[in-house]
Amino acid sequence: RPTALYFFGSYPSPTYLAGKTAGELVEELRPVTHNNCSIKRAERILELVKADGETSRDCQESRNVITRGVVLDLQHYQKQREEIEKSIENLLPEFHCTLMTMPGVDLVTADNMLAEIGNIERFPNAKKLAKFAEIAPVNFFSAGKGKDVCSKQGNRRLQAIFYFLAIQKVQVSPSGVPRNPVFREYFLKNWKKERAIPRH
Repeated sequence: RPTALYFFGSYPSPTYLAGKTAGELVEELRPVTHNNCSIKRAERILELVKADGETSRDCQESRNVITRGVVLDLQHYQKQREEIEKSIENLLPEFHCTLMTMPGVDLVTADNMLAEIGNIERFPNAKKLAKFAEIAPVNFFSAGKGKDVCSKQGNRRLQAIFYFLAIQKVQVSPSGVPRNPVFREYFLKNWKKERAIPRH
């Protein structure tokens, strides 16, 4: 997070916090946290640092340089990722993409799906796409009995995208409200049906 990166870039070791008051720390962190840093939180940070005791190690200055270097790398990659996402967002209209109109499908998810599917017109119907994505079950018959099993073929990366998207759709928020009531109801209906099937 930007606040953590700023903090460890400014204070790679507790020595740099020596003499710093909670008030001073709050004034410094407020612009970074968009005014979301309280005196209580700053006091808690200083209390935890003090509770750690003496944490200086051999070659501490070199360790500090390394810590700051890691922070700079992360900040660089964060900025680079934002620029790439902006470029992708500007490019998406060229594909007439409506994936992000679905709740839960953000820019990254839509981009990954498009990258794996390619030209969707090469699939004559939804079943072909489902087979390609490995989300269509395969029915096996043995001794007069049949069962659906997961396919071992298909695009595993695209299958993983659909899998995690499905999990998001059927999840319940911490307050107990389904994130997507329609998907949740469909999931529960089929889950109960699956449990009702006798196993031999």
